[in-house]
Amino acid sequence: MCAKMTQAQLQGLIVQATDPTEDSVDRIDACHKLGRVPDAAAVQVLVVTLKDPDFSVRWAAAEALAQHGSHGIEAVLQALMQQYDQFLYEGAHHVLKQTLGHVPPSIVTPVITALEGVGAAAATPMAAHQALAELKTYQQNLLRK
Repeated sequence: MCAKMTQAQLQGLIVQATDPTEDSVDRIDACHKLGRVPDAAAVQVLVVTLKDPDFSVRWAAAEALAQHGSHGIEAVLQALMQQYDQFLYEGAHHVLKQTLGHVPPSIVTPVITALEGVGAAAATPMAAHQALAELKTYQQNLLRK
């Protein structure tokens, strides 16, 4: 993770990552930087950026979300429960595959399987809901130790 960042700097990165008038190289750079910012707003903007029309920006957002570990997984699972978007599904698949070592694979593997299936639009929200419940239980058990 990176050193302390002011709210103004964070807001600047958020605008840069999501502004379609910005050059894609600058938006990719902003995504990479947001991947190193331990902040819920950074995670949320990266989830939104998974739906960017530019593949390279989406890929950078997925890579950055993976850097957030279980926080990135949780945000992706919440998004998968709420909306269907082909770009979101592709990016979420990449995030979940990249973060398999952050949580027990049994939590996210069913979601990956649903995303890869023919009926992904129907199966994924249910799988994400179940995975999110299991993730929260896993996190609570970690806190008790």
